[in-house]
Amino acid sequence: MAHTLNIPGSSLALGGTTINNISFAKAKYHILGEDVTVSGNKDGTTAMMIATLNVLGRPFYEELRKNDVCFPPDIEEYLQERFRVEERNDKIEEILDKTKNEEND
Repeated sequence: MAHTLNIPGSSLALGGTTINNISFAKAKYHILGEDVTVSGNKDGTTAMMIATLNVLGRPFYEELRKNDVCFPPDIEEYLQERFRVEERNDKIEEILDKTKNEEND
């Protein structure tokens, strides 16, 4: 006989195999101009690092990496993708500027 533990928004059968509607903690951070929701609870240290990153940008991120400090995986993936896009856009802009300068010469 399964026993049910009632938790708002969830169902868990003890002694059986039923687990439904379990909610997991989510935290929202404002990272480089965008709201990013990640799994887990809000962490003050992470929020402080993000606030500093928002002001100082990628050089701060690189310094953290040199000191073996990492963000949680969800945030790390977001930052890696964001920096890849920035780098790609910078290269495109550089090529366009170079082409424009060559046309003007």
